[in-house]
Amino acid sequence: MASFRKRAGRWQARVHQSGQSAVVKTFASKDDAQSWARAVERELDLGIYTPRTEAEGTTLAKLGARYISDVVPSMKGADSESYRLRNIVRLLGRMF
Repeated sequence: MASFRKRAGRWQARVHQSGQSAVVKTFASKDDAQSWARAVERELDLGIYTPRTEAEGTTLAKLGARYISDVVPSMKGADSESYRLRNIVRLLGRMF
């Protein structure tokens, strides 16, 4: 079941279901919050809901650092590749 409340001029939608932790997201309009809540409730009912909080919190810098630490060491020329990738991540981090 979803509940809605106005907080600091924005609308917070909170979807509760027994056996699940609450799913919460904030929107600019109440209509957006209601449509999101309906979609999440449907996914929870069908058993296909996957939490997106980790994916939404992942930045390009975190993704690049993880790739450099996990994948690059197994490559040929890992030193030059990690140097190149660190510079790319640094430059892209400034843009975003």
